[in-house]
Amino acid sequence: MLETVRERHAAYYLTLAEQARPFLEKPEPAWLDRLESEHDNLRAALTYFAAQEAMLDQAVQLAAALIPFWRARGYIYEQMTWVVGLALRPTPPTQARVHLLGQAAMAIAIDRGDFLSAKRMLTEMLQIARQLEIRVGIANALNGLAWLMNEAPSAGSEHDPVAARALAEESLAIMRELGDRQGMANALFMLGRLASGAGDHDTARTRWLECRSLDQELGVKGGLVLKSLGELALERGDYAGARDYFETFLIERHEIGEHWGIMWGLQGLSAVAWAQGEPKRAARLLGASLTVRESIAVPLSAEGYASYEARQITMREALGAAALAVAWEAGHSMTCEEAVRFALSEGLA
Repeated sequence: MLETVRERHAAYYLTLAEQARPFLEKPEPAWLDRLESEHDNLRAALTYFAAQEAMLDQAVQLAAALIPFWRARGYIYEQMTWVVGLALRPTPPTQARVHLLGQAAMAIAIDRGDFLSAKRMLTEMLQIARQLEIRVGIANALNGLAWLMNEAPSAGSEHDPVAARALAEESLAIMRELGDRQGMANALFMLGRLASGAGDHDTARTRWLECRSLDQELGVKGGLVLKSLGELALERGDYAGARDYFETFLIERHEIGEHWGIMWGLQGLSAVAWAQGEPKRAARLLGASLTVRESIAVPLSAEGYASYEARQITMREALGAAALAVAWEAGHSMTCEEAVRFALSEGLA
């Protein structure tokens, strides 16, 4: 009897996650909040499925459906435990596994710097997608491999931006043929990164603007392309444009409660303030971004601390140690809500 109840419980939450899935890609705050309230039940369902070899496919389906929720709400532990954990287990070659492998590859490369394992996952993803004739999966795998080849350390054998561009172009062609606007946006974002990395900022901007247009059509909130367009505008000296992009990014990430994006938005607006000759405001925003970063249950890496320290040194030279300490602490003592309000209020030092 108890076993039957557990099975029905798990099945119910798998159905709920699948129902939520179309609304999570945007993502819609109401669905994020609903899954947040049911998170313990969803974890219990995953635990139940994963404990039984005969139900591993259901575990993969559930984990794959929850990826956008975990990503939006910053649940790094769940992504590494369930997404990567299940990807490393021999589960059936299904459409759900195709999606899971793509996300696991990104997680293991970004969070662990394990590009070799990521490449194996993406290669398996491509093989399964071809075997099952899932063209969207093929295109996503190609785009994932393009990302890997671009982001991998330059000293590694996986680093190959030229090959990455060819893969991203192939991914875009498939997505255009299928009329998959989300897939097109993903490929265009990747091609913009590749163009930017090659110093071709005009092409990068064109690709990213098309990506942004697709995001708007799809109702996507807080797309990373906003951050990239903000950084490009800042580099070009278009401070008003940069501010607009970073503010929109911050507002939309705040709407969905995604702290990684809030942190990046605050950092971007700090850079704009610095470029416009407002060092105190820049220091407060940067200090606030560190507080938001610390609220995420993942320790700041040595590289991350080094980045903050390097910026502090530059600011100390401009403001002096005492003034920097006051401005930094004013920002660092803010709550997330206070930091967002301050960032969006122009003219306040």
